[in-house]
Amino acid sequence: MTHAIRTSINAYEVLEMAQRIERNGAGFYRRAAEQTASQDLRQILLKLAMDEVGHEKIFAEMAEQLACEERKVTLFEPVTEVADYLATLADSKVFNLSSDFSSQLTGKETVADVLKIALDKEKDSIVFYLGLKDYVPVQAGRDTVDVVLRQELEHVNVLTHQLEQCK
Repeated sequence: MTHAIRTSINAYEVLEMAQRIERNGAGFYRRAAEQTASQDLRQILLKLAMDEVGHEKIFAEMAEQLACEERKVTLFEPVTEVADYLATLADSKVFNLSSDFSSQLTGKETVADVLKIALDKEKDSIVFYLGLKDYVPVQAGRDTVDVVLRQELEHVNVLTHQLEQCK
């Protein structure tokens, strides 16, 4: 028997989740950069951190674009499969919104370990933003989510390339 969890969420709340995800990602990359001995990798990780800070600003601007009415409109009632998935993904260990991504790093990870963690984070971000896109009003910048998605895909390519060099 399948049952849906009743959840209500609006575009503003989804954009707040996206900001937190990007903030956590930036913290992860900064901490990873501090812990690596490789100057080249450090520069890549710091650039990824800067990109995530930029994404956070984009989502904050999108949230500001929402009218008061749109901030109150419940998007997920009754809950759809996509809404359930977004809520679960945002609350999962990967996007644990109550903690910081950088806490996943102990300093004992190899370069390959850090790259794998980062790659998984980026892939999950892409899935989250693909789902988010349909719930952001056009006037709030739905097309902007595509820009962020392309940048996240570029992060996957960079990280994959770096991981291949570790082999």
